[in-house]
Amino acid sequence: MQASENVITVNNVSKTYIIDTEGAKSFKQSFIDMVKQRKNNSIIKIKIFENVNFEIGKGEVFGIIGENGAGKSTALKMLAGIIRPDIGEITTTGTVAALLEIGLSFHPDLDGVENARLYGSVLGISRKKIKELIPSIFSFAELEGYEHVPIKKYSSGMQVRLAFAVATAIDPDILLLDEVFSVGDQKFQEKSFKKITSFIKEGKTVLLVSHDLQIIEDLCTRVLFLEKNGNVNLGTAKEMISLYHQKMK
Repeated sequence: MQASENVITVNNVSKTYIIDTEGAKSFKQSFIDMVKQRKNNSIIKIKIFENVNFEIGKGEVFGIIGENGAGKSTALKMLAGIIRPDIGEITTTGTVAALLEIGLSFHPDLDGVENARLYGSVLGISRKKIKELIPSIFSFAELEGYEHVPIKKYSSGMQVRLAFAVATAIDPDILLLDEVFSVGDQKFQEKSFKKITSFIKEGKTVLLVSHDLQIIEDLCTRVLFLEKNGNVNLGTAKEMISLYHQKMK
């Protein structure tokens, strides 16, 4: 059941990605096309949201599902404030930690500790607080001994373990996760699952993108189902998973 206090509000939001399949053009060619009013058939517009409104309550576990390319990660990035909607407004209340892409906030030439500090600063945590958390972060990530190794020497699994450890160590009010259960080994997946369930028990707000519909059904109270045609569906986990299966037939 949704809590009465809302921590995320999506107000009349629209977002469309525009992709030119021909790649970059010179300024001269772009100018000529404009003057001659040439139609660019290589432009593809991908509609993610159109005039969407919803709210997420404090302590709610909210899922986002859909096919590859439907805009799940884009939606999560908008909710995290990393990218802006074309129209409308998204507001959040409380501290937000996002684990969206491997190495999203990491610098390849900095070592593990330096990147943990950098990631922490992106999340709004003081250097003093991150310094105190460093031992527990590397312990949870099972990266003791790699503190001063450059991130570019880390495997993708090591990077995501570090990012997850930082994001959860700061004890955010809102945790945004993109396919966190599909990376790392089985042991770390189980460990991260336990960490997330402990957050849920503490009344934290969790937004989760996953292709694992069983996890979505087990954890989420409500689900946003995005379709490639731009349709946005919102309902209970069971309703949206059922609709997803119908649409995929």
